[in-house]
Amino acid sequence: MLLAAALAVALVAAGCGDDDPPGADSQEIIVFSRTSSDTYQAAWQRGMVKTATDNGYTVTFFENNADQNEQNSQVNQQIGGGAEPAAFAWMPADASAGAATLKKLSETGIPVFQVNQLPPAGTEDYTVAYAGVNDVINGRTSGELIAQARDQMIADGKISASEPTKLAIIKFHPEFAASIDRLAGMRSVIGDDIDSGVYEIVGEAEDAVDAQTGFDAASSIMSRLQETGVDIVYAQNDASAAGVIQALIEGGFTPGGDVLVIGGNCRDDVSDLTSGRQFGTGLQGAELEGEFSMQMIINYLDNREVAAGEYEAPPTPDGYPDWPDTISKYNFIPNPPVKGDEVDGYRLWGKSMVDWCSY
Repeated sequence: MLLAAALAVALVAAGCGDDDPPGADSQEIIVFSRTSSDTYQAAWQRGMVKTATDNGYTVTFFENNADQNEQNSQVNQQIGGGAEPAAFAWMPADASAGAATLKKLSETGIPVFQVNQLPPAGTEDYTVAYAGVNDVINGRTSGELIAQARDQMIADGKISASEPTKLAIIKFHPEFAASIDRLAGMRSVIGDDIDSGVYEIVGEAEDAVDAQTGFDAASSIMSRLQETGVDIVYAQNDASAAGVIQALIEGGFTPGGDVLVIGGNCRDDVSDLTSGRQFGTGLQGAELEGEFSMQMIINYLDNREVAAGEYEAPPTPDGYPDWPDTISKYNFIPNPPVKGDEVDGYRLWGKSMVDWCSY
């Protein structure tokens, strides 16, 4: 009887081991991401590593230079080699073109988290959850700043509330998901006002991602802006906004005077903001995003539960928020609006704006 009881206990223990999910005993997290030669990505990776290390995990990165075929090959090599990390993090070079590879990752039984860009429709079931930026939120922040800029110009007597406010938009690449999502977020705030004529879009240009391409994009519509006039210019990140500001100056405008410039997300050089040449921006920190994404992965590994819906982390000023024990299907970092005259004193999660935006 004692032998039979011992055998039964052994069988139960063996059965419990068989029920453990793949990678359950691992302390490694494998991340498929874009190249760290990009300064945003390098800072994002530092955030991932910091949070992982603080929680007893290691991180292995497989990078690609915006090459989905290369990333697909990396995934196949890891699956073929029998890799069983605690989790995979998936930052696709091209989310739609990489959907079949994401499905392969999900079929390993190891938890897969999409990071940095929202999963396209039809791929949600291949991931446990999403954690990172929400470019719709980013665009919403820009829309709020555009509305504030209009109010400021009216209050200063520079434009009339009874006439359309002239708005120009400088965008990323036209097929880039972040550009599309940011425009959608912006329109969620002021779209009705655009449609009703409160705003008149007097110029649009694209392919602006840094100062040089921002300058080129704004220059390409400068004659139009000189002809119609322009009150507010929205650029989808601060790097391109810097080029837009220079083009406006060369075109005879005074940024911070007769035209107000909105940037989509911050960078380490805040001189345009503090000088008044740029009206405002959204605080989207690269390292902050990496820390947050890894925190959500670890929280899941602690209890293996996911709540339906969305979680938007609060922009607490003096320290990290209290993380939810159960993550949501979609988990987003905050992206608070910051005006130029607020930069010096602005704090988020215990750090200054400049600290978060330096990458």
